[in-house]
Amino acid sequence: MKEQVYIKNGQTLSAYRLLYTLKKLGCSEICYAPGSRSAPLVMAMSAITGFHKHIHYDERGLGWFALGIARATRKPVIVFTTSGSAVANLYPAVLTASLYNLPLIVITADRPDELIDCGANQATLQGRIFGSETEFLELAVDNDIIHSAGHLHLLCLAFNRARTRLRPLHINFSFREPLYHIDERFTDENELKKMLTIIRKEAEKLIETMGLRHGLPGTSLAEITMPTDHEKDGEPPFYVVCGNSELDERFLDYLPETDAPNNLYFTYESVIKNQIYAGIVKPFGDESLRSIIIQAEHDANAGILEGIQRLQNTRMACHNGLTAIAAGAGLKSNILLLADLPEILADLNSLPLIRNTGTKIMVINQHYSGNRHLSEFVPAVDIREIAEGFELPYRRINSKDELGKFMEECGMPGQKWTPEIIEVADFAD
Repeated sequence: MKEQVYIKNGQTLSAYRLLYTLKKLGCSEICYAPGSRSAPLVMAMSAITGFHKHIHYDERGLGWFALGIARATRKPVIVFTTSGSAVANLYPAVLTASLYNLPLIVITADRPDELIDCGANQATLQGRIFGSETEFLELAVDNDIIHSAGHLHLLCLAFNRARTRLRPLHINFSFREPLYHIDERFTDENELKKMLTIIRKEAEKLIETMGLRHGLPGTSLAEITMPTDHEKDGEPPFYVVCGNSELDERFLDYLPETDAPNNLYFTYESVIKNQIYAGIVKPFGDESLRSIIIQAEHDANAGILEGIQRLQNTRMACHNGLTAIAAGAGLKSNILLLADLPEILADLNSLPLIRNTGTKIMVINQHYSGNRHLSEFVPAVDIREIAEGFELPYRRINSKDELGKFMEECGMPGQKWTPEIIEVADFAD
């Protein structure tokens, strides 16, 4: 019996009840990072058939990866972590999921109450850590309700609030040491079968009674251009993830026209635009960013150059999930990520995620382009070495003609892409 290998105690059984119910609610993708406190969730997940499991060591990239899957499938995606700072690392992805109305189910393993605010390392106050950006459900290991059908009722209510309001759901689930102990009553295979059968029937009955068998209602503004199946008639041969930077926009003229819209994700840039206005445009005049930089270099204007450096740092902070988002979406569709070097460096830990996906990353290396006045704000990095270091195929495009031919290849329907890093070395006008 597969479940007997993993379901060892009451905590694992409660985690099983949670994940099995979410599976029946339509969550088939589950993303997780290694950690001790979340061990009951890992064991419960392993006991359930049908999950597509994705593991990544960096919680920040993991959150973006889950967001990319949700963006590409329009279905809820589970992401869970251990306790402590791991939870805080999910915040950028959760915030973006809230802004774009994307269905993330975030489960954070927590410590029992007596281990909070006790001076211990990684003892974070995790309840409602994401503030008003999510629906919230607290499950405490010492509360008898998590060992009963009442647990399922609370879960279904929270899930229904999240799906009708088109916002993420945060479930904070505390577990107590020892996490791996074996309870004697779970060694009896027949007894365990009875317990699991009761849980499954309770979950299925409650979901049916509450009318939750259907997917997310309606279509939000963010979902209008989401892909469903790139092989269907009228669907574009690939989708675009774009950092929306000045350099990225220069690629867009080369994209082949498609009958269906293919813009999958553009970075939320209100923070960046506000900083451009407050730190650069307002003090120094309403000129193009490029003109401002050139003039600042000519005049040796330290104030403008410092402002540009702050802008670049902000862009890296806002764009540091692009690779992971593209990788998550690339599990379902062909994805072309348009990025410049800072955007790739900001999310370097996520590059391994594009393996076994249909994601191609096209990088403008500003040091090799005609925009050499920008080069001092970007470190000198060999993109080929990055690709080889992560064991990813590399290609270099040296001219506009080569870029045009490559885009023609991308526009051919019926392809299943393989991952690749493409450096555009000469993109000057």
